[in-house]
Amino acid sequence: MEQVVTSATRRNSSIELLRVISMLMIVGFHILRNPLAEALKAMPICIPEFILQNMFLNAGWIGNCIFFTISAWFLAEREQTFKSCMRRAWLLEREVLFWSLTIFAFTIAAGLGDTYIGGVRGLLFGSILPLSTDLWWYPTSYVIFLLLMPFLQSGLKNLGKKSMDAWRY
Repeated sequence: MEQVVTSATRRNSSIELLRVISMLMIVGFHILRNPLAEALKAMPICIPEFILQNMFLNAGWIGNCIFFTISAWFLAEREQTFKSCMRRAWLLEREVLFWSLTIFAFTIAAGLGDTYIGGVRGLLFGSILPLSTDLWWYPTSYVIFLLLMPFLQSGLKNLGKKSMDAWRY
């Protein structure tokens, strides 16, 4: 019996490796950001300081761009409807809501609620509406992209058709 392999079941190890590297860049940025930033402030302006600042402190942003681009590429491969994108955004909203309320409860239990700029009320409001209040910027950006994806996809298809017509003549 022959197994049918579709694009959804086939994995590209190069893309998966790039995704893992970008995740490591993001995690490394968050781990190294505070101690390395303090050490860089104490260093005189020199070539090693420039290299460290560009390699480590910018790696997280580069990793975010790579990760988002890979996600967008795979989303654009299949037809996206507004309904399917809304469903995906709603699932993400529920997951982020669960984790934001869980983290809020641990923050209050640990007595760290007053360390936030808006205090406990601001943190509670952000935890109840995590995507609307931009509690975490990446999921909010991803949901905005999901809501725009069907329109972007149809625009890209039309743009592709026009450029193909231009090459025929």
